[in-house]
Amino acid sequence: MGTCPHCRAVTLPGDAVCYSCGRFLKGEGSEYSMPNAPMRRGTVVANGRTKNIMRRRKNHQRSLFMLAFVVFAFLSPQAREAAFGSVEDLDGYIARLLQGSMIYPMEAEFTVVRSYDVENNLDREGMLIETVRLPVALPSVLLNPLEMDGSTPLMLQQPIAFAVTIGTERVDVPLDGTTRERGEAWTSLGGHEVWWPSTQPGSQDFCPIATCVKVRLNMDAGERVRFTTASTVSVSSHTWWDHARVDDGIPGKNFGINVDTSGSFDDVAQRGGGVRANTFADDQWYALSDGYAIDAQHAEVIETANAIAMRIPEGREDNAYAFARATFDWMHENVPYDTEAATVPRTGPTCLADRLGDCDEQTNAFLSVVRTRGIPGWYVFGALVNPLDFATWELHAWGYIMLPLDSDWCAEQGVLQDNCFVEAAVDVVNNKWLLHTTNAYIDWVEEPDPSGQAIADAYASAVFTGSGIGETPISRTMTISTGPDVQLNGGTFSVSQYPEDLR
Repeated sequence: MGTCPHCRAVTLPGDAVCYSCGRFLKGEGSEYSMPNAPMRRGTVVANGRTKNIMRRRKNHQRSLFMLAFVVFAFLSPQAREAAFGSVEDLDGYIARLLQGSMIYPMEAEFTVVRSYDVENNLDREGMLIETVRLPVALPSVLLNPLEMDGSTPLMLQQPIAFAVTIGTERVDVPLDGTTRERGEAWTSLGGHEVWWPSTQPGSQDFCPIATCVKVRLNMDAGERVRFTTASTVSVSSHTWWDHARVDDGIPGKNFGINVDTSGSFDDVAQRGGGVRANTFADDQWYALSDGYAIDAQHAEVIETANAIAMRIPEGREDNAYAFARATFDWMHENVPYDTEAATVPRTGPTCLADRLGDCDEQTNAFLSVVRTRGIPGWYVFGALVNPLDFATWELHAWGYIMLPLDSDWCAEQGVLQDNCFVEAAVDVVNNKWLLHTTNAYIDWVEEPDPSGQAIADAYASAVFTGSGIGETPISRTMTISTGPDVQLNGGTFSVSQYPEDLR
């Protein structure tokens, strides 16, 4: 490396031009000359032709590289972390930097529209029963009635309205907890039924795991029916992460957690009455055909967890936050998203072995690894919309984890030790660490269930009339769209993807 003789900026070997002041570094002679009058930064004259060298992407990338190098070489580790995060892998950091940040609104109100097209291909009458869960009223604190500072929790998702439309007929579903059993179902002119019953697992006429709406289509041979559900919610962003990289405007930061305030693995059972440790930290959970979705006993998971633990700085070995965050960063580095994943999800161990997975598969893997250290983790089901236009939707699954805060920190803040913990969303695929964003729509948060049946019921939706051999059964397709009048409020914030320095 060298320096520019004109402005003393750092230059790289082989540079013909200083990318700070725009002057040539070699090849001096009559064929080169500087502009007669000051011009924009990066504009030079060569062979009588004016050229803006800074417009080229290659040179833009080089400028970013130089900026990162200066930070890496001259600032303290703490200053580097505050400015950029960990830059141990400088090339990887630059690549992530060039990917840009994801922008999210602070607050939003929108309608999720699910459209169902159903056709009875049988030569006789048939029926379909669709179970649509009502949107969750989700506070920022799940286990306790109050925030750690004694304030009322923020509502991350507040249901506003829900309606079902069959053809041109519409029925509004109340969100005040009242129920309507099938015997009193709303019936359309075509004989189709809608009801919103109480929760009673094991019956098609009742909601198996959460408040829901039941739609039953009673169809003639060859009949086609289209129906929609429209769910309107108000949503707010929230963070459980106290860090310089978190926008100060996001609620929750003041009582969030970081590597310095985190408790140990042993502290998990000392928080929240041990409820989460007793219900969402089992070594094996949710049996699939080829193993358990979450499996903290599997050799692949244990090997991965041990490799991640070796990356944790000295003195942080039993730091619950450090291990969970290191697992999150490891997943980003080693497990890309699978755009062609099968309908039946991979188990956590298989996702790690394949180094590939979609949203629920990466969640299986992440929860498997953190449970090797007794960190509780559970599922969230719903959908995500593109936060840039609030138009493109896809079904989605992610997770929640519980992390304890350090006992000394709790005492200094005047927080009872039993209440001193966070229950926070972690979405590995979408780079959301201890963060809830307004583009997430939630229709189920896992509840303790020793039988494991709730997970299977969460995946289940439609029930069809059985078909005989050689018969084409009832077909059903579902698409998700956004209703009109999307409201985005409170400004925006950005989230970048690069690892955290855990020193």
